[in-house]
Amino acid sequence: MKKLYKILIALLLAITVCNTAQAVNETKTVGATGANYATLMAAFADINSGVLTGNVTLQIIDNTTETLSASLAASGTGNPGFIANYSSVTIYPTVSGKTIYGNLAEPLIFLYGADNVTIDGRLNRQGTTSDLTITNDTRQAIAFNRGAANNTIRYCTLKGSMQGTTTGGVIHFYTEYSGVGNNTNIIEYNNITSTTAGLTCNAIYSAGSAAVYNSGNIIRYNNIYNVWKSTLSSAFIKLDNYNSDWSFIGNSMYNTENLNAGATGGEGISAVGIVSNMTVNNNYIGGSAPQCGGTALTHASVGNVKFNGIFISSTGNNSVQGNTIKNISWTITGASQFTAISMLWGNFECGTVAGNIIGSSSGTGSIVFTAGSSGGSMTGIYIANIAVDQTVNCKNNVIGSITAANSNSLNGVTTRGIITWNTVLGNINISDNLIGSTDTPNSIFASSPATDASQKLHGIYSLGTGSNVISGNTISNLSSAQTTWNNGTTTGIQVDEGTNTISNNIINYLSNSTPSTRTPGNGSVASVTGIVVASAAAKVNTVTGNTIHNLTNSNASFSGYVVGISYEG
Repeated sequence: MKKLYKILIALLLAITVCNTAQAVNETKTVGATGANYATLMAAFADINSGVLTGNVTLQIIDNTTETLSASLAASGTGNPGFIANYSSVTIYPTVSGKTIYGNLAEPLIFLYGADNVTIDGRLNRQGTTSDLTITNDTRQAIAFNRGAANNTIRYCTLKGSMQGTTTGGVIHFYTEYSGVGNNTNIIEYNNITSTTAGLTCNAIYSAGSAAVYNSGNIIRYNNIYNVWKSTLSSAFIKLDNYNSDWSFIGNSMYNTENLNAGATGGEGISAVGIVSNMTVNNNYIGGSAPQCGGTALTHASVGNVKFNGIFISSTGNNSVQGNTIKNISWTITGASQFTAISMLWGNFECGTVAGNIIGSSSGTGSIVFTAGSSGGSMTGIYIANIAVDQTVNCKNNVIGSITAANSNSLNGVTTRGIITWNTVLGNINISDNLIGSTDTPNSIFASSPATDASQKLHGIYSLGTGSNVISGNTISNLSSAQTTWNNGTTTGIQVDEGTNTISNNIINYLSNSTPSTRTPGNGSVASVTGIVVASAAAKVNTVTGNTIHNLTNSNASFSGYVVGISYEG
């Protein structure tokens, strides 16, 4: 019996070795008419069983309708005698305008541990035009699972609809609990959107686990549009916990029609929770066409629906460079927040190589945020929760052509170009930014009369308790339309905490129309002030080399204070 068992084992090993040794390159056609395989699912089944081996090429010659998920397993897996044995799989159309379609309650294309797969939507892999559409009416178009790595999806139109969930996307990176993550995949030059069956919450979604991170994936040069679902919080790109070293480069995120974001908000790029080392460079958020073109990305809804353009809560070292957020009209009936860029918890280089643009350096109304009750806020760059051993360099950014409004004239909107918040302990360097405009009046405009609220407008507002450098910034043409409330303020730079060096800034053309009679000092801020070092800042501060002029209060009955520098400490 033992001898028979050994013979059977030897035969099985021989079959497996033979299967491996006989791997040859294969080229096959896929399509409903005249092809080797009527569906991609059928072609993948033969790859999984070892019928197609080596470097496999699948040419799409006609449309396919997939009745089950086209699932591709890892090479080297399977049952004895039916082992997948491929080096790479390349898929592309040889006839223009073809579609891989399904209406499945599972991913249409499922890279289930598969490596070295390229789906190229260009005709014969040439040119720059997408000729392949991959559509799943009710779930993901493409999903990565079981350590799928080194795959590339390029020049395709990808459509999906993850109905009723915030933890999914048209492209979905699944959670792994053992083994390796879904790593080093590239998604580039695609059009990614919802299907006509219904809007999806997220275009791209990933979540790992404490044991296994999804890492090193690159999302670049895609057009991502029409995804925000009206009933749930939504994002163009969303990373949940346990992701690291992702890169988002050159993507355009926009909506071609007026869409309502979900119950709590709409986001551009969101990486939150336990994530690290993010690169977010040269992306565009806004408008109705690529690169923030066309008409404004328009949102109007009931309630407190926030907007976050780029929201990175990430440890490690993060880069946020050269992004553009503009051509947006965001209207709510409540009092939520509009924040263009948020950076929390890690080391950040923001604009140090290429400045980010929020709105524009000229003109007015590139971004219009309209709240509907008290408590709304408009922020260009938000920095928070930076630890004592962490550093944020925020430099060379442009924040302007912004109108913060309130549909109820009783209420104001708190408006800030750059703010550090929540007892920031680390080292913050805010330098060489343009906040407002050097040539356009009312570049940053708090437009509400705010007759029953305190409307505050700051160029830079720092509550960082660590070491802060605020240097070489230009803050110009900031104005508030507040008319009656006594506590409204327009301030160039204000620091309330920490050890601060405030040097060589240019602050001019700040205005307010409040009748405020507030006396500077003891924590009180005048109606218009160039620089405020408030009473909470008990440490020694350096204020030197700044140029401040043209500060104005235009209220006809004004009898209060306009101050160049107010210093306590």
